[in-house]
Amino acid sequence: MNQEEFQIWKTDPLTKKFLNYLQDVCESMTETHKAYFQEGMRVDDESFYRDSERFITLSQIINLDHVDIEEFYGQLDSSMGKPSRITGQD
Repeated sequence: MNQEEFQIWKTDPLTKKFLNYLQDVCESMTETHKAYFQEGMRVDDESFYRDSERFITLSQIINLDHVDIEEFYGQLDSSMGKPSRITGQD
């Protein structure tokens, strides 16, 4: 997938709807923890770290850019390296 194909995917209405859903999930988690704080409730460490890691991961997916993928595979000027584990294709 080159940069142009990535932008087509990222701006596709279905992709945008999915990324918006992920953003809403992040906001919901933030609001939940904000309410806990305001009510003086303390969540257990495991729940806090699990939700924090989920938030960070979802934020990274939401903000993913083509260069992030290319840098991960270490190939800024070529295709994305390893075949897909799902389809067996690039």
